[in-house]
Amino acid sequence: MTTEKDTPPAAPADAGMNEEEKKEMFDQMEEFEGPQRREIRGDDSEPPSDPGVSHS
Repeated sequence: MTTEKDTPPAAPADAGMNEEEKKEMFDQMEEFEGPQRREIRGDDSEPPSDPGVSHS
């Protein structure tokens, strides 16, 4: 019977990958998942001075 104590720790999934393979995998994942949520998109302009009032 094997236990967690007897099992060696698993190597990270990317341990056998070189830098080029990691970059390709990152690009593929970003293409599939879309851009990161924290990525700044659009014009990144400051909000109006009084955001609670609509200026029409």
